[in-house]
Amino acid sequence: KGIYFKRELVYEPSEELRPIGFCIPEELVLNSVPKKEKDYGYVIPGDPQTYIFTEEFPYYEDYQKSYFGVTFKKGGWDCLRHYEILMNGCIPYFPELEKCPKYTMSHFPKDIIIKVMNIINKEDNILNFYDEYVDILLKYTKDKLTTKKVIESIL
Repeated sequence: KGIYFKRELVYEPSEELRPIGFCIPEELVLNSVPKKEKDYGYVIPGDPQTYIFTEEFPYYEDYQKSYFGVTFKKGGWDCLRHYEILMNGCIPYFPELEKCPKYTMSHFPKDIIIKVMNIINKEDNILNFYDEYVDILLKYTKDKLTTKKVIESIL
C-alpha cells in the first residue's frame, strides 16, 4: 500500500490516489509577457507539417510572439504543450476544455482558460481583454505550475 499520483484521474481522489499534472522548471517561466506579433503559434497539434522546430528555444520564442497557442485533447487531456504555452506568456487556445474531468489537470488553470475561451467566442477584438488574462495566467504559472510549487503542494 502506498500513495499513487495519477495525471488522468477520473475518480474522486482518496488517501491512496491523488491527482497530479505536468509541471515546469521555474527558470523556464518568463518574468513578463513579451510583445506579441501574431495571433497564433505555428504548431498545430496533430498537423505534422507544423512540427518545424528542431530546437527548444525557437519553439518557445514562437509562443512568446503569439497571443495564443493552439492545444487540445489528443491521446489524453494532460500534455506538456499546455504548460509550454503558459510559461512563454501565451494563452492556450483550448477548445472543449470544459469537458476535461474535474480531477484531471487539477492544478491547471482550467476555469480561467474556459472563461477566456467564452470571451473569445463573444468578442471581436481580443485586445479588449488579452493583457489582463495573460498576466493572470503567467502569474498563476509561476505560483502553481513550476516543479518547485507542485512538489511543495505534494509535501
